[in-house]
This record gives sequence, structure tokens and C-alpha cells, in this order.
Amino acid sequence: MKIHPPPHFCLSQLPTPIEMFHLSPAPKSKIDIFIKRDDLTGSILSGNKIRKLEYTMADVLEKKASAVVTIGSVRSNHARITQSLLRQGFQILPLILWRKQTNAPNKFLGSGMLPAGAYVTLEHEYILIFRKGARRRFEPGEETENRRRSALFWEERNQWYSDLWDFKGIRQSLNQAGVRQRSAAFPFELAYRLIHMHSVRGDRVLDPFLGTGTTMFAAMAAGRNSIGVEIDAELLAVVDQECGRVPPLAVERASRRLEQHLAFIQARGPARHRHRRYGFAVVTGQETDLVLDRVLGVARESPGVYRVSYEEVV
Repeated sequence: MKIHPPPHFCLSQLPTPIEMFHLSPAPKSKIDIFIKRDDLTGSILSGNKIRKLEYTMADVLEKKASAVVTIGSVRSNHARITQSLLRQGFQILPLILWRKQTNAPNKFLGSGMLPAGAYVTLEHEYILIFRKGARRRFEPGEETENRRRSALFWEERNQWYSDLWDFKGIRQSLNQAGVRQRSAAFPFELAYRLIHMHSVRGDRVLDPFLGTGTTMFAAMAAGRNSIGVEIDAELLAVVDQECGRVPPLAVERASRRLEQHLAFIQARGPARHRHRRYGFAVVTGQETDLVLDRVLGVARESPGVYRVSYEEVV
């Protein structure tokens, strides 16, 4: 049998060598230790993380994605990988600093309340946004109309496209400790915003590390298609279970968008434009065709395949 590896986008110098590890002083046992030198990938100490990124980026480019988002903490290797992406021709767009404040009891590191041995608490992550190639263009007609239906409210645009987001992370409620440690969950709001900002209704969102399905659920709520990749089969049962929460979660978030907009207009005062269908005031002409979708249900068609039904929020 011949194995055909999936396509990859070269970001590193592979293969890396396997070398004998010489301990000093030499151990009494006659055991030879070998190490895989993934510190020699040429990606500035990004280690083996660059390997999975090569396959992810190949898939992204094949699907002609318009934006690539990476999320990592201040101590993550993602900053070094970013340098490699830039060398490969990706354009980095302005980043977002997500402040995910915590009330965890271990946030007071070092000497706690006593100077001078206390440490600053790290409560933020970088959200990096990349683009490959030219800015996305929309053809006149259906593409342009769909883009208008995918618009944000004026006040949402000002808040979401800010370089500082301030909302809390989430507490994982998974019962299995091992699954909880591997899921790397993040808030629904984070994925929901990014998907609205960098795609239009009907687009396809790729999550190469699906985990418990947060990105897929946010795509469902936003009226986008999605593909998730996950090697941990145990998490599929979690995704199946959590799918039932999507309709009420999506309806609540869409309704809150509308309620917040109406409250904003009331506080702001008269606006020049009106929504074409609903008649409420909007700040700009780009908001007049905006559509909010209501998720009616999520049906499981086969293992790992789901179909979402919608109606327009009225």
C-alpha cells in the first residue's frame, strides 16, 4: 500500500536530523538516547508546531480563504511562526489584543499581596490576522448583495474592529479531565465576532483544531458553512451533545444584537438612514440591507455532519 501525504505549504526546512544525545557524565546503563532536532526547522525555535501549520496553510490556500486567524498566549510560539508566514508572502493585518481577565485563585503569582516578589498576571492573548494575496473583491450582483446582507451595525463595527477586546474566557464544564485538558476551549463571542468580521453569509469557515466545536457553532449562528478537523475521537460525542445548545444560543445572540442596536439609536438620537425592510434607524447606508438569521434547528445527518435550518429574525 502506498500512502499519499496530504498537500502542504512549505514553511520549514525538513526533514530534521535524528542525533544521538550525549549525556555528561555518561550514564551507567548502556542505553542510547536519540533526539529529533526539530529546533532546526529554520523557523526560529517554533519547533514541531510548524509541521501542522504547513498542512493547515495548504488547505487554507486551496480553499482560497481570505483571512487566516491564529490565537495564542504571550508565551506562545505563534509569534515566531508569524515571522515565517511573513517571509512566505502573507500580509499581516492589525492584530487584536484579547484581555481575558480571570478571577482564578492562582492569579496572584509569586508573593501574592506582599511586595516585592509578586508577578504581573498575564491575562491577554494575541489574535493575529493574515491575508494571502490581494484584498477580496465582490462581483456586482448577488455577491455584492450578499455582502450587504452580511453587514455589521455601525456601533458593532467600531467595537469589534477595535484592537482591544475585553471579555472573560470560559470555564470548561467537561466531565472527563483528559478531554478537558485537550479541548483548548475559548468563548463563543470570540469566534462569533471574527467570523462576522472576515466572511460573508454562506462562506466556509475552516477550523483545523475543532475541539469542542466552538468555531463551528459560531459559524452556524452566523449563517456560514464550516469544516472542522479533530483527531481526538472522544470530542465528537461532546460536539454532538453541544449542538443542541446552538439554536437558543444563536437566537439569543442575534436578538441581543438587535436590542443593543435599538438602544444605541435611542441614546444617540436621529439617524439619517432606515433599514429597507424593518424601518428602524441605522447610521449608514451600508446597514440598510443587514440580515439577522435565526437558527431553527441543527440536525445530525451522519457522524460529524450537521445541517442547520434558518429563518430571518423579524
